[in-house]
Amino acid sequence: MNQDTPSSSRDDEHEPPAPQISTAWVIAILGCVALFLLATASTQHAEGNAQMLAYLAVGLLAVILFFGVRYLLDFESKQREAAQALRATRSLLRTIVDESPDIIMVKNWDGRFVLGNQRLADFYGTTTAALPGKTDADFNPNTAQVEAYTKNIREIMRRGETQIVAESSTEVDSGEERHFLSIKKPLTGPNGERHILVVARDITDRHLAEKRERELDSIISKAGEGFWDWNITTNELRHNDQWHEILAYDPSHLKGTLEDFESCLLDEEKQRIHAAIEACLNQNQPYRIEHRMRRRDGQIIWVLDRGHIIERDENGRPTRMAGVLSDISERKAAEMSLRTAKEAAEGAVRTKSLFVANMSHEIRTPLNGVLGMIQLLEDSPMDEEQREFLAIAHRSANALLATVNDILDFSRVDAGEMRLESAPFSLFDVAEDVIEVALMSASGKGLELAWEAAPNVPEFVLGDVLRFRQVLTNLVGNAIKFTDEGCVSMRFEVQHQGSGDTAHLRVYITDTGIGIAPHVQQQLFQPFMQADSSVNRRFGGTGLGLSICKRLIELMGGAIGVNSVQGVGSTFWVRIPVQPVPAAATVTPQEPATILVAEPFQTARGQITGPLRRWGFKVVECEDWNGLIEAAPSAKAAFVLESLPGLPPDADNCIRQLSIPTERLVCVAPARAGHALPCQLKLTKPARRSHLLRCLTRMGLVAPPPADERPASTPAPGGGAKVLVVDDLPVNQRVAGEHLARLGHTAIMAASGLAAIETLRTHPDIALVLMDTQLPELDGLSTTEQIRAGAAGTDIRNVPIVAFTGDIHSDRVAACEQAGMNGVLEKPLQQEALAAILNRWIHTLDDQKPAARAKTRSAISRKAEQLPAIDLDQMRDRLLNDEELIAQVVTDVRREAAQHFNQLSDALARDNADAAALAAHSLKSTVQLISAHATAHVAQEIETACRGGMLDIAKDEQPILEQMLITLLDTMNAHFPVR
Repeated sequence: MNQDTPSSSRDDEHEPPAPQISTAWVIAILGCVALFLLATASTQHAEGNAQMLAYLAVGLLAVILFFGVRYLLDFESKQREAAQALRATRSLLRTIVDESPDIIMVKNWDGRFVLGNQRLADFYGTTTAALPGKTDADFNPNTAQVEAYTKNIREIMRRGETQIVAESSTEVDSGEERHFLSIKKPLTGPNGERHILVVARDITDRHLAEKRERELDSIISKAGEGFWDWNITTNELRHNDQWHEILAYDPSHLKGTLEDFESCLLDEEKQRIHAAIEACLNQNQPYRIEHRMRRRDGQIIWVLDRGHIIERDENGRPTRMAGVLSDISERKAAEMSLRTAKEAAEGAVRTKSLFVANMSHEIRTPLNGVLGMIQLLEDSPMDEEQREFLAIAHRSANALLATVNDILDFSRVDAGEMRLESAPFSLFDVAEDVIEVALMSASGKGLELAWEAAPNVPEFVLGDVLRFRQVLTNLVGNAIKFTDEGCVSMRFEVQHQGSGDTAHLRVYITDTGIGIAPHVQQQLFQPFMQADSSVNRRFGGTGLGLSICKRLIELMGGAIGVNSVQGVGSTFWVRIPVQPVPAAATVTPQEPATILVAEPFQTARGQITGPLRRWGFKVVECEDWNGLIEAAPSAKAAFVLESLPGLPPDADNCIRQLSIPTERLVCVAPARAGHALPCQLKLTKPARRSHLLRCLTRMGLVAPPPADERPASTPAPGGGAKVLVVDDLPVNQRVAGEHLARLGHTAIMAASGLAAIETLRTHPDIALVLMDTQLPELDGLSTTEQIRAGAAGTDIRNVPIVAFTGDIHSDRVAACEQAGMNGVLEKPLQQEALAAILNRWIHTLDDQKPAARAKTRSAISRKAEQLPAIDLDQMRDRLLNDEELIAQVVTDVRREAAQHFNQLSDALARDNADAAALAAHSLKSTVQLISAHATAHVAQEIETACRGGMLDIAKDEQPILEQMLITLLDTMNAHFPVR
């Protein structure tokens, strides 16, 4: 091998140019000629010849001198130029070497530096001038590395072959070990001295990346994860050993491209997997998918495959994607087992629920006979002892019914089958109903019973009124049960929590009863839990009531709890989120008036003062007679407790001491108490708002409602109507028949669904059907569907059908409505509930008079006016506060509502009840999209009338619906202008 040294290259640079060498030879030849002429002239004896030769020689010497001087001057100039060019070249070469990112050095046999660039000097923390003559040991403290360098370069110089070597070195300043890939070329000088040229590139970052990748591969392999790395540009696909093991492949079986992955996929899985990959590449979504793959041995396994884009090109396009694959076959098998077990458990729950429902029906059926006959007996003449015995039987039957209800409710809640409704209802109506139901029990124990609401509590809210009333009834009933003396009160408050406007209703039920021990309070809401066994023996009950209350409140998104002190009393509290429903003012004072309320019990006082303040009156409160005397001069009316503390024994003198006219003095007293004050107006405790309003009307402080809007007494049932009772048990038929007879109707009996259809064929004048849902041969739901389909004749297909059942839960009620029933009547039968059904669905000739129909229209209109045209907050929540979506829905409702109303008008004009019911239903569903409760309410009433075949009522309600639609459109235009 011919190897040049750096010194031999430099000798070539000192060679003079060719023209310089030729000039020197010419001068030398001329000099010789001149010397020859001089020598010849000296030997010539002829003076002339000698002189001529001498002159010629001197001329030549002059020429030689001239050219010689010129030659020397030119030579010196060229030498300077060559030296400058050499220095420039060396400087350029040095700059190139020093600016190189790689380390460049020349070493001799001893490992001493002959040359080193700036990168080497920086690495060793020195200068390039200090490098020559030094060794790596002068800078690198790692002796092992230095020895390895020396050994390696001598081996390469001995072999005389260029080699590429991977090695490491310690940086002086940081002490960090760096990794290099070095090209080492041996050189031999002109005198045989050995050198080596080394060019070393720093590959530390790549080395560390590869090291991390190896470590990651190791970790993934140990974790049982298969690693894959896909070069999207070249389609190359690389896997680790664990991936091969998961799919039973040897690397030699694979091509190393994406085809390896594709070949393991199932055909039915490919489209879904390709879509996931495309979403990752084009939409930057994480790639994560569970799918099946086929191993090389044919076995199908489940895998979890996930990955990310890890490299992109300068245009942002993905170029590399990597991820891991896990075998999840065992997990999938476990999930399948769990799913099978879950389905089995759900089947068991359904079986249990069906069993409980059947048992409920079977228990309620004889209870219907017991309670029905007891009610009928109570209207019969009997002596006091017999009446007492009957009252005991009535209470026992009611207790048994309450137990059945608790068990059924608990079963449904426990099975997750309880569904809550959401509709506007009056909190105050619920409170009055709960208090009224509990009044008899409280009065029997001499307890004070009252309720009140804070000023900021809305009257109307959205929710499930049935379940909310059930919770309050249970809590108030428990409070009365465990209180022997004192009082039971209920208070409503509203609190706003968090940064938003979410309202939370809080209800407090407080008693002065026996209290609850602290350790019992923690378990009180668990199923079948009571304070102790003695409580169960003394007070009875299943211990399910509070557990059901807790489950119901949690379904409403709220919470329930208790604070209690033994021997002092308890306060049960309920907190639920509520959405207030705006309502129009219903009472307007005739004149500004101050009303005095004299009542020592704060909650009972609040039950009167609360409505008065809401209606716009100024109220003054006092607790005894002295306070009454002091405040009376400023009052125009007064509500005075008949047993007010400090009341003088002479009632007439008491009246004379007051400055309030007797016609504006209201005596407040419990239902069975006498009245000590000679008042013209009396108010029974606990006071209902309607009774309070009647007193104000008689005082002249509130204008009476128009004649057609005054609340009527209980409407008398229609006389002579035929009602078909469909029930397979004679006792139920007997009870229903007796109640119908006492209400003035005629009962026709049928013991099965098929018999009911046949009876309707032969009695087309039947006005109402009471249909049991569990019947032999053909159940009540199927029977109703066949009647609606015309099985009993087209003329009677729209006869009102009311479910007569012991199961009135929401899912059962929904099934009845879906089958075409018009309502539900609960077993055991209560005469008041039956009368309400009859009054709604049986319309005699008297009911069709204009005055009666005007009253119906007025009631519907009044109810609609209490509801908002649009509940904007609820609508925005329902439409996710998406302004674009809201605008689109409002536009659709504006168009479709008008279409449905026109369809309804056309159907009513053609007396087509089915088409009218469908149009009313469509209109109701459309406006409910924007929470238009007023319009939806009227549409629901029209739908109900049409499904009952009462087109005259539907036509009467049509103008109300039209007015509600006009108001709705005005509201929509105000908040969402047409663009």
